[in-house]
Amino acid sequence: MFSNNPTQDAEVKEYFRRAERNPDRRGPLRKEAFKRLLGFAHAEDALHKKLVTEKVKEYFVDFPDLQDEAINAVYDLCEDQDQEIRIAGYSAITSVSRVDRNWLLRNADVLVQLLQSDDDREVTVVKRALQEHVDLDARRTLQVLSDQCVYDAADLADEDERALRARLRSLVLQFLVEKYRVCVARVVRESDVEDILLKGMTGAIPQATHSEARTIVKEILINLPSLSNGPTSKGNSVLEVLLDATRSTLDAELSCASSESSAELEKTTFLLSLAEFLTSPASPASRPIPTGPAASRASSSQTSSRPSPPADPLRLLQFFVKLFTPNKGPFAGDVLEKRVSGEAGFKVIDYLCKAVEAATLLGSKNPGDLDSVKTHLVNVSPVLFGVLNKYISASPTPARERTTLRSRLAILRIIKERVLDSRDGYSPPPLLASALGTLQASLSSVLKESEPSVAMDEDTRTGEPSRPSNNEIEEAMETIRVRAVPSCRLFLFHSPSCTSLSAYLDLFVIQYYALLAVLLSPVYLYIFLLLHTYFYFLSCFFSSALIIWSQLSFRFHLLFLFFRPFQGNSVPTNSSSL
Repeated sequence: MFSNNPTQDAEVKEYFRRAERNPDRRGPLRKEAFKRLLGFAHAEDALHKKLVTEKVKEYFVDFPDLQDEAINAVYDLCEDQDQEIRIAGYSAITSVSRVDRNWLLRNADVLVQLLQSDDDREVTVVKRALQEHVDLDARRTLQVLSDQCVYDAADLADEDERALRARLRSLVLQFLVEKYRVCVARVVRESDVEDILLKGMTGAIPQATHSEARTIVKEILINLPSLSNGPTSKGNSVLEVLLDATRSTLDAELSCASSESSAELEKTTFLLSLAEFLTSPASPASRPIPTGPAASRASSSQTSSRPSPPADPLRLLQFFVKLFTPNKGPFAGDVLEKRVSGEAGFKVIDYLCKAVEAATLLGSKNPGDLDSVKTHLVNVSPVLFGVLNKYISASPTPARERTTLRSRLAILRIIKERVLDSRDGYSPPPLLASALGTLQASLSSVLKESEPSVAMDEDTRTGEPSRPSNNEIEEAMETIRVRAVPSCRLFLFHSPSCTSLSAYLDLFVIQYYALLAVLLSPVYLYIFLLLHTYFYFLSCFFSSALIIWSQLSFRFHLLFLFFRPFQGNSVPTNSSSL
């Protein structure tokens, strides 16, 4: 570290000490001292080189004409063969930025390049220097970091340059995640600073790898203040970027898939998982990461409330609707069932059903939008059931049956709600009845194979069971009991349990059928129907034996009543017969 001439070293230090005490800060003595100091950057002994890193900040501002030479000398020291000199050079960069902010952008960019060091000690020093730059000027430093993440690989002709930019993006994201709680969370409280980081991170998503996109969404953007307590406009803007990337990726993956093989849609389903994360009320997009004293209080003030997601799940549902739009969407017709692998198809439907659940839970300012989406989903439900059947048939195990049950139950609930609660004469698609019949047989077999208690896998530790219970299977069985009425285009869903909501819905549907029967059948059958309806209602309050008798006898006469006009009997047209 020291030269072989201690006397000369002492004289050098004394020379610069006198120059620093000179009152004429821009005089010839100090300027000459500065020039001599810069010459030491190429000296043989380490002491003179280190002296440059220590003293450059004392002269840098006073002599603008020597600043280029000075900063280049510092950069050269950052590449010295001696590690101690390199580390001192990293600190010198920060000292220059502190005394002259005009050099902060360039210095921050150089520090980003220095993140590529293979030595952990040096990387730690560089990260500390970058953190200090964030503290000095958050706007410009975060702009430099963002610019390193946003680029189009197609514009880079050189393969080595593309690899370099990809590595730098990964290192920058790692730095942001590591230092978010330390410094980034504090500076992004200012909206203009947050906008810089938000724009940079969303711009990096289309070209990012899976791990990088996951880091951007789940570890950086999700913690921004403007994405807390959503849905917010900025949260929706992030979602739109994800959906745009998803659509372009989907088109590319479908076009690349051959006619003999099914498309795996690996990147498409991954981007959909991020979109679902942004729209899920269970996501940790709760509140910005606390800093300072608030961080110690945060762990003791956790609540069980489920915060609103940063983005509106209805937007994700509307995106799904566009995918299934006839003659336009990439999943129009049976594309999802025929050209996509069962695994990928199941993932698409799973994310769709989760979005429906989130949108229903949060509600909508315009309920008609959600109803319109559900109507479209009912129309494509035969295709959705076909995709789930394809997924199960590829590996027909009880585990797959149970894995898909939650999605099938969600679709059934949408169908039931749309058909029973409709007041606009909605007619379900013709293929729905056969799809539901196939599904009912499948659910029956699963219920027989199920044990009384269902084991949960590792996801149970998070509080969210990954597999549905037997109760959910039974609920699906109750929901799916469908009867197509020959005289009208309606479906009757019923539950054998008179205490359930669907049983009471039966009574309203029965009254509607009774009004039709008045015009088609003799009066004694109408009276008989009303009497059994009455006993059916009373049976809810007396005994299970009455429930069984009433249901069996009532359904027998109900079927007789509605099939009678189709058995060759003439329909009474004389009003006197009524």
